[in-house]
Amino acid sequence: MSKLKILVILNQRISTDIIRETISGCPDLELLDIRGCLQVKLDDKLVENFPAALKILGPGQDHYDCYSGMSLSPTIFFLILTEMDFSIFDEIES
Repeated sequence: MSKLKILVILNQRISTDIIRETISGCPDLELLDIRGCLQVKLDDKLVENFPAALKILGPGQDHYDCYSGMSLSPTIFFLILTEMDFSIFDEIES
């Protein structure tokens, strides 16, 4: 999977360790969509080992802020399901 650029895993019971191993085996990964994978716990310590260009959608959302995107760190982005913003995919294609 080393040439993989986009990986979407939605609403699955996967662990943080699986995500860590997947990312380490995919050095060209640009986008990881793990929305709904609520057992994955991303924090700044874990994310600092990921490639700088990697964008991560998910795993959850802040139900108190349903009208704007949230960010935990510069490389973790939360996509609010009530506001479908697909502009990030345009950046990846160019």
